[in-house]
Amino acid sequence: MNNQVLILKYNRNYKGYMCFNNQTQETKVFEQEGEIKSDGTYGYIAGVSFLIFGKKERILFYRIGNCLYINVRNKEFFLNDEIQLVFKRKLMLVTFKVFYKSKKVFSITYLSYQFFLLNLMDIDFTEDREEDQDICLFIYNVTNDPERLQFVCTDTSQ
Repeated sequence: MNNQVLILKYNRNYKGYMCFNNQTQETKVFEQEGEIKSDGTYGYIAGVSFLIFGKKERILFYRIGNCLYINVRNKEFFLNDEIQLVFKRKLMLVTFKVFYKSKKVFSITYLSYQFFLLNLMDIDFTEDREEDQDICLFIYNVTNDPERLQFVCTDTSQ
């Protein structure tokens, strides 16, 4: 595992960023006007259980070199053939799961962003806009689209 301090962009706020040390799991959140180069994105998802909102889970998605990682519950997973991501909708809920070597290492069920009141009222709301709000959907879509995956994996800093 590479010890590196990464800059991650908050997926729901154009000014929100986080410094993240992938070795120590230390974070520092800050705001910055304008775009700065980032190594990935982060977000929070509030799970639901019996329609009661639970604890927010932090999910990180980042690149080190040409390798992609997902970090859930302070555990870093290299996105390779041993990782499987599952994204399923059922009525108003979404379930997102991460499997490592066929063992479930993360699972969260949450209210679909399609059903947030502001999104229901927004006639321009599309799956693309939902992806801007839902980090799980964004990660799932990127990892299942070869072109986007190649683009995200390519380190252009050299």
